[in-house]
Amino acid sequence: MVIAKVAPHGAVKLALAAAIGCLAALTGTGGGTLTTPALQAFSVRLESAIATASATGLVTGAIATIGAVVGGWHARDLPAYSLGYVDLAIFIAMMPTILIAAPLGVRAGHWLSETWLRRVYTVLLFVIAADLMRKLVG
Repeated sequence: MVIAKVAPHGAVKLALAAAIGCLAALTGTGGGTLTTPALQAFSVRLESAIATASATGLVTGAIATIGAVVGGWHARDLPAYSLGYVDLAIFIAMMPTILIAAPLGVRAGHWLSETWLRRVYTVLLFVIAADLMRKLVG
């Protein structure tokens, strides 16, 4: 579904970003799962929409991490190897995976046709939706 032939600007851009941020926070998903289809609704190419969503994910992830550190700074009963609510053991374990997987994902995105990229992204959205439903019911 195409809403407009150009990417949003000004107040529309701000409102869209705020809505995506609120929905992502409420569902516990990354904003990219909502940013990509929203940008596509404004006629942004899928590859560009995914790249933009990834870049915004980096920013929101960094801000969320800082918030978790600050918010949990004085919390009790946390592991000794944590900074606030950030478990450093998990953080350190995740970093190599992210650094290896990110370039592979970029290569796959360039290698796949837009049709296959859409199919893979659709499956990903269904998996996320199923996980959210499982958590809601369970």
